Amino acid sequence: MNKKMYLRLAGKRALRLYPSILLIAAITVCGILLSASLFAKQMAEDGDNRKFRIGVVGDISESYLGVGIYALQNLDSSRFTVDIVEMEEAEALEALEKREITGYLSLPDGFVDGIIYGRNDPARFVVLGGPEGFGTALTGEVVAMVSDLVTESQRALYALQTLADETGETDGLWEKVERLNVEYIQQVLLRDGAYATEQLGLMDTVSSGGYYICSIYVLFLLLWGLSCVRLLHGKDRGLMRLLRTRGCGATEQVGSEYGVYFFITMLTVLLFSLPLGALVSGRDFGIPELVGCGFFSPMGFMIGSIPILLMLCAMQFFLYEITDSTVSAVLLQLLAALGMAYICGCLYPLPFFPDAVQKIGGILPAGVASAYLRQILSGTVTPVVWGGCVLYTTVFFALTVWLRNRKMAGDNR
Repeated sequence: MNKKMYLRLAGKRALRLYPSILLIAAITVCGILLSASLFAKQMAEDGDNRKFRIGVVGDISESYLGVGIYALQNLDSSRFTVDIVEMEEAEALEALEKREITGYLSLPDGFVDGIIYGRNDPARFVVLGGPEGFGTALTGEVVAMVSDLVTESQRALYALQTLADETGETDGLWEKVERLNVEYIQQVLLRDGAYATEQLGLMDTVSSGGYYICSIYVLFLLLWGLSCVRLLHGKDRGLMRLLRTRGCGATEQVGSEYGVYFFITMLTVLLFSLPLGALVSGRDFGIPELVGCGFFSPMGFMIGSIPILLMLCAMQFFLYEITDSTVSAVLLQLLAALGMAYICGCLYPLPFFPDAVQKIGGILPAGVASAYLRQILSGTVTPVVWGGCVLYTTVFFALTVWLRNRKMAGDNR
């Protein structure tokens, strides 16, 4: 039996099983889209209706500090997004553990006096450990900005006093210090007019919506292997050896089976692109990457994703090759899909993970696939990401051929 004949037989078997495979894949897509829509709705409601709650621990009865907090709660533009609540330390810790507050500011005794007299009595901002949520990440950025603002303002005021003492220009010094303080406060309160808002997206210059489009697509491809368990698992070793004696070795067998698997994968994503094209054509979903999309835009996007289809198909083919039972094959596929989907940012935005997790997730197959898709959307595909797809595909294919040779070399049950 030559390679062409085996390829034809493998193709006929795949087409016979394809209706059931397509049905399972359609159910998977519906489940992913339903979960994504519920998640997006919840995120929108949270973003519209919920403020970030910040606790304050310490004595805020001092006149300057009390006035400052009153201004934040009633005069400053941050009152629309931040709610400041006075708490005791134990109460703040309990609220933080229950995620009722994003974090809390712990003020030492005499905090304001320390600022006035030049002592370094730093306040502490306490947040939960682990992966950062949006509120924690945003609050951390704000705290860093406020810390720099206070530090630099304090330096300027002390520099003014020191210079006045050194030059003997002390007449009306405190009025000048007060006037400089007022100017700083005015600049802070009027800062909205000093900045322009620009949405840069989460990663690779794509918007949040574009990021999740890529993540959902990668998640479907990771779960796609579960739909093909009847096609990819259950190969008879006796048949493998028989095929080898007829001139169809491990490379030919794996190449034929892998080629058929890639073909039905490509066929499936192209079929699903048709209803997606009808969905996005001429509609505005608030996602910049979908503006101006036509009926065939999703199909073009999926044709452009061929390198990641080759890579993930090779990975799933390899995972099926290293398992012997159907149960272990399904469990391995499921664990690999969900594990990589989480670590690589398909379920939760990758930038909110610690740096070490981001680096690991970025080099895994799902991370490379997500980066490639984001770069397709932004039109900036780099040789590094493209080369990663080629490298993974080659390695998984070579390992599968090696395992097939081992299986045919003897009875390894």
